[in-house]
Amino acid sequence: MDDGAEVDNRRMRDACKRALWNPPPSAKEMEELSAELEGYVGTLGPRLAALVPRMSENMQSLTAVVASPSRRGPR
Repeated sequence: MDDGAEVDNRRMRDACKRALWNPPPSAKEMEELSAELEGYVGTLGPRLAALVPRMSENMQSLTAVVASPSRRGPR
């Protein structure tokens, strides 16, 4: 996904649910879900970064922690 790509909110939500809360997916499915979710992070990261200046100081701090590349798992 590139920065200009539209995000399918329902599909993103479903992928998150499947990866996190449903019975564990197979290793192959988890790999596919991880790649899909990384694509969403890549698409939404720049959009989120553009909103940071308008956020309260507390939200800016939270965003810095949540969106930090170091919080992502190994590739």
